[in-house]
Amino acid sequence: MTLEKVIEGDSPFRSWGDHLDAWQPLDRTRTLLLRFEDITERSEKAIASMALFLKMEKQMEWANAIASLQNLSLD
Repeated sequence: MTLEKVIEGDSPFRSWGDHLDAWQPLDRTRTLLLRFEDITERSEKAIASMALFLKMEKQMEWANAIASLQNLSLD
């Protein structure tokens, strides 16, 4: 059984979407639903959402180390 088969729904355990729906995240008031893409591509906004949800103040500015390292030249 591969992850790809599970995501496609080709599994005896139902699809990933069915699994997520079973948790009913949109009907649960104390649940924060974040997509992986939101966390990786819009980190500042995702962190702000998490802080608001957890009723916490932002501790410091977010610095994406990966983005800065990708811009380094190996020359």
